Amino acid sequence: MVKRDKKLSLFFYSGIYNKLYIMIKQTWEISNDERNRILSLHESATKNFYLMSEQDSSVQGVKKVFEIDENYTYWLSQVSYSRGGGYVDWTKNYFIFATDNQSSRSYQCKILEKNQKGIATKIEVLTDKPIPNLFEDSDMNEFIFSLKKTSKKTWAWGRYNEMTQKSYLGSEMEGDLQTGKWIYAVVIGGVPQAKPVDEERSGRYGKNYSINFDELEIGSVTPFNLETQGFISKYYPSGFGLFMPTTVSSYPIPPDFFKDPTPSKKPEFEEIKLDIQSPFEFDKTTLTPDAEIEFKKFIEKVKSNYQGVSGSVEVIASASIDGDEDQKRDYNQKLSDNRANTIANRLKTETGISTLNFIPKGIGQTDQFAKGMKYPEVKDVNQTAPNRRLIIKMPTLTKEKQK
Repeated sequence: MVKRDKKLSLFFYSGIYNKLYIMIKQTWEISNDERNRILSLHESATKNFYLMSEQDSSVQGVKKVFEIDENYTYWLSQVSYSRGGGYVDWTKNYFIFATDNQSSRSYQCKILEKNQKGIATKIEVLTDKPIPNLFEDSDMNEFIFSLKKTSKKTWAWGRYNEMTQKSYLGSEMEGDLQTGKWIYAVVIGGVPQAKPVDEERSGRYGKNYSINFDELEIGSVTPFNLETQGFISKYYPSGFGLFMPTTVSSYPIPPDFFKDPTPSKKPEFEEIKLDIQSPFEFDKTTLTPDAEIEFKKFIEKVKSNYQGVSGSVEVIASASIDGDEDQKRDYNQKLSDNRANTIANRLKTETGISTLNFIPKGIGQTDQFAKGMKYPEVKDVNQTAPNRRLIIKMPTLTKEKQK
């Protein structure tokens, strides 16, 4: 029988201790090492909740937003590509979630007020927007997507149930990162967090790619668990589906994330990105002469600023639509993949920086960058050129690092 420890309960916030007590009681058949690890994690979280509340006492209301009270445990989550990040960037999008201390159900929160630094000072718990739990067991899973077969080769992704529909927070095209991923609120391992969801057609994500797309009826809707299930087709024999990119970090906060020893002098961050509107020669992976000049300048900037810096660099390339979309879809996907691979390899070779991880991403044919500029409405390849896009997103640097 698990007994309550009076000394331990005095050290932990009541909300944390109660959850810890219940968790250990339910999973008592664990090793001593695992039990000690759990205790250590909660001890660290408790200390940092205290340190965070003391860190900026001049900010009225911050303590009230983030402390654990008798009703809710609050969390802060910010999607970021910076693997070495140690700060929340209050100038960019972040999300606050609340977990009911009695039911353990988590909810989205609405930020009602922020101070001049961008820190939330007043929030509202949205009890009509419960956050779905993601489980590998499909019978327990609440975070459910669907595939609608629209033709022999095409499909549309959907949010299968009401909880998943309400958990949608927006896309990165609407926010700061601009890579087209969708952001959802989801509970993973008991922690509510903002997570990107993206499409993959590589079959490399360790799931069961066993749903036969070719056997589905056109117009049918198939629910699936993005964590464990994927699709297979003669057009994509390796498999395809949805996944949560591992190159993107989502930070659920217990606020040990707030490590700035001098918050009044919070470092400024600088984003270094290359975005060329019409970089590629038509139907080729080579850059135009003007784009080549821009690319060479960008290479020199990377070499000056990223020596010894680690992190992921996303290389995004697209193809314009200059023929029948259905007939050219696979060809243009391969063309955009080749463009992204070519640029990623050039970056790796010409910068000579081995600590950076260059990740190519071909996004296929699109007119998202120049709406309506596509076949058959437009037959001039010079007018569709802006949709042959190249975007290179580097890890964020502090301004004092940038030259």
